[in-house]
Amino acid sequence: MLISTMEDDMAGVKIEQGTLTHRKTLRLKGLLGIGVAQAVGHLTMLWVWAANSTKDGSLAGMTPTEIAEVSGWAGEPADFLAAMIDAGYIDEAPDGFRLHDWAENTGQIEAEARREAARERQRRFKERKRAEKAAEAARAEASKVPAPQQKPLVVAPQPPQRTEPRTDPELARAGQFYLNNINPTPPRWELEDLTQAVAEFGADVVIHAMEIAQRNKAPNWKYTRGVLARYREKDVKDLAAAVDADKWTKEEARNGKAGRYDRQRDAVPATQDLAGFHTA
Repeated sequence: MLISTMEDDMAGVKIEQGTLTHRKTLRLKGLLGIGVAQAVGHLTMLWVWAANSTKDGSLAGMTPTEIAEVSGWAGEPADFLAAMIDAGYIDEAPDGFRLHDWAENTGQIEAEARREAARERQRRFKERKRAEKAAEAARAEASKVPAPQQKPLVVAPQPPQRTEPRTDPELARAGQFYLNNINPTPPRWELEDLTQAVAEFGADVVIHAMEIAQRNKAPNWKYTRGVLARYREKDVKDLAAAVDADKWTKEEARNGKAGRYDRQRDAVPATQDLAGFHTA
């Protein structure tokens, strides 16, 4: 597990490839009775929180419930904390708890992060100098010819700014449900799909679709997209309409006019960047 400091005092978490098969990760998943992906997801959420909230990895003053909450664990907090300690990811300290070898892990790449920042500053400096030289050359060239007669400035009317149909808290709520129940370590395209789906349907409808995927023992985004495609066909705009569409889907299936949700192949367009929650 590596931590590097980024701009504006924010911290980013880099997960080493070996973390997925490390003995501590395998022990943690066994103790909690979960899969590797979910185990790494809980670790990532805790490390991201720590990178932004603590400088030395100390969890002093935090209760087991608080540690479980920042880690995205919805089960018994005491069980989660005991498993993290047993697996070797959290140490018991005189003042409470502490992330194992946090200072050592973060310190290994701080120097490289500073070097990278210095290289980035140098690159920007060179680009700025090139731009200044180009502008100076353009001014010199323009001074050789008579300036054209200026025409009245006509300002074209600006189109109204597009208002986002949903707010960031809506996306955060749907995103938290997705991470906890569908995929704790999702690829970016799934997060972009989720963002567009929340913009189109709202968090309540998207969460309802994910719950349907869970109930049908297919807790994955592919199945959820099929449910949302059906809602799009039914012009669903809110949760009540979604529930009503579910009833029609069951009736159509009985009449042989429709198949299962996962036969829908319409993809949710992925055109918006994430704004409501952060992933590593």
